[in-house]
Amino acid sequence: MSASLSTLTFAKNPRLLSAGSEFVNNFLNRQAPVEVNKLGNGFRVASQEGGPNEMATISLHSKTGSRFDSLENNGCSALMQKAMWYGTQTKSAAEVQAALKSIGGRIEFEHGREHQSVTINCLGADASKAIELIADVAKNPKLDTAAIDAARADVINNMKEFENSVPSQVIHNMYNQAYDSTKYEGAGAGMALSPWGTGDNVKVGLTAADVQSFHKQFASNANTMALVATGNVSTSAVMEAAQKNFGDVASTPEAAQDKRYTGGAARMDSGNLASPYSNHVALGWEICPASNADVIPLRILTEVFGNYDRFMNDMTSNWWIRFNVERQSTQIGYQPLEEVRTIFDTFSDTGLQGFYFTHNMGCMRDEGWFFLVALQNEWIRYCMRLTPYQVEVGKNLLKSNLLFENDGSEKTNMNIGKQLISKGTYTPLEQAFARIDDVTTQQVSDTMNHYYYDREPVLSSWGIYYTLPIYNTARRNMYKYRY
Repeated sequence: MSASLSTLTFAKNPRLLSAGSEFVNNFLNRQAPVEVNKLGNGFRVASQEGGPNEMATISLHSKTGSRFDSLENNGCSALMQKAMWYGTQTKSAAEVQAALKSIGGRIEFEHGREHQSVTINCLGADASKAIELIADVAKNPKLDTAAIDAARADVINNMKEFENSVPSQVIHNMYNQAYDSTKYEGAGAGMALSPWGTGDNVKVGLTAADVQSFHKQFASNANTMALVATGNVSTSAVMEAAQKNFGDVASTPEAAQDKRYTGGAARMDSGNLASPYSNHVALGWEICPASNADVIPLRILTEVFGNYDRFMNDMTSNWWIRFNVERQSTQIGYQPLEEVRTIFDTFSDTGLQGFYFTHNMGCMRDEGWFFLVALQNEWIRYCMRLTPYQVEVGKNLLKSNLLFENDGSEKTNMNIGKQLISKGTYTPLEQAFARIDDVTTQQVSDTMNHYYYDREPVLSSWGIYYTLPIYNTARRNMYKYRY
């Protein structure tokens, strides 16, 4: 069954997930508090003691990613992250790997537009050694020609996976169109650029000097880095190791980044490629940055719509299911909608919210037009008429997702790190739940009207592009006459 647990339990007990409920209080009381401290140079250190076993999760998060690339060196951030682990000023690549193996560590990388992280999972007793290793790699990478060449293969593999994924390409084209003007503004203005760079740059264009310059400019600032330790760790030991290894990192003011949103439409014709009778479409709008209080009403609204898969159980009152059933029973005889994913990405100074969906055209070549118009009509209807029950359901779904985001040491670690990088602060679960409960139906409606009503959308598609409405039609559907 694909119906969410909170959707099913809400009908039985609407206040089960309220901030003051016994269920939530019992869960929060079992969670150790997250302590966030700053070193003298502004470097942030977060820790959460306690865990179900002897394992610890140590990660270094930094405000670095493809956003800080330029059009000429797109891919530099991805190359730098991989190349850093192919040797430092004091250790060869083999010695770095030996140090990782000596603590039984497992390493993971995360790379995005504004956030990068490297995570080591190891025994809690070796947490200080893991911090020392991460610090050496982050502060003193060799980044010579041999390291860059070794990292190229890793990045090229990631690039191929990215380019062969239709959802990834459709969503990337949505970003490319949404922030189209920023990619021409030089270094630090790459919201529209590919997270993994271009083939020419990664394969031959970027040199060791380019990556070294990028590291010095964007990855050596205490104000844009954060160390997070969760699981079987000691806060005092983590602070001592952080002070020893990161206390000398230089601190410089952050440069303002360009984030101009333009909207528009980007379409790719699938021709005779795979799935010729399916359209992949992404529709989005610009929203507020991660630190803005409007994030909570917007996330509640996103949960009201939720995700959808054609194999979902139809117990829920999901709008996607209602649309599919209506089209099947009254008009075309089959369910055209295959999958829907919500998009909700917030950054330090902007954000993008929307939907990615796949529909099967079957015998109806204009099915994409029907669905996109229906989606926008429903979205604008919510700007005018949103019921308290819908908001209450959205609150409970959001709380469930927040609990899942903190399920285990690794997820909690990543959640803390992303908040510190995008917002500059960390919001504990109990505070987040209380803020969610304080949101009213009117606040959600007012927030919707501010960010969506009569605003420029961005549209991206892959498939038979002429089956979708033109951009002027999509733009006109963002408002309705109220008389």
